[in-house]
Amino acid sequence: MAGRSTTTRLAGLYLLLSSCALSENDPRNDGGGGSSAVDGGANAACGETPSPCGQVRASASFELGTGEVCFEPLRAGQVVPRVSGPQGGVHLWAAILCEDCPSELRVSVAARGPDGVPFALAGERVVTLHSNQAAGFYALLADGIDLPPNASEGAPAEIYVEAKGLNGQLLHAGTTPVTLGPLVPWLNQCDPDPMSCGQPQALKCCN
Repeated sequence: MAGRSTTTRLAGLYLLLSSCALSENDPRNDGGGGSSAVDGGANAACGETPSPCGQVRASASFELGTGEVCFEPLRAGQVVPRVSGPQGGVHLWAAILCEDCPSELRVSVAARGPDGVPFALAGERVVTLHSNQAAGFYALLADGIDLPPNASEGAPAEIYVEAKGLNGQLLHAGTTPVTLGPLVPWLNQCDPDPMSCGQPQALKCCN
């Protein structure tokens, strides 16, 4: 039964990808309308690689959130845990949701004090959006063991994100004020099974 279920899911995925290829090459597909990917329309399945996290409805064309594996909404003032890594660094998780971005972006993230001064150097990396979202960005509070005095539990801070095209053009930028939470260890656990990993409430994919 388990093998049959896997075969069925793979067949369904093949049909989905095949239908996407046909619809994208259809001469009637001239960009004259259609649903947004974050609204769960046709573009969600065919305009880009679907995310195992599912579709997320955006409140705007660009939204800053949190989350290690999947995008999670982030409200102003929300308490976010400070995550300590195995090499002594401490960070906050950040994520983005972008409806009008290209599939590949350069994303830079920084954790800053209320005065706008970063706690540590901003990190930048090139990412591929899946269902218009990407998660697991490090907003560093410290690159080493010593945390700044203003990065203690209960302190106000903000997460700042810039999304740029691969040519460096700034597409979106956003800031969300947060409250620093307890210090928790980063377990960095992952699931090697691509059929189950990355799902909401499940472990992230190992690769």
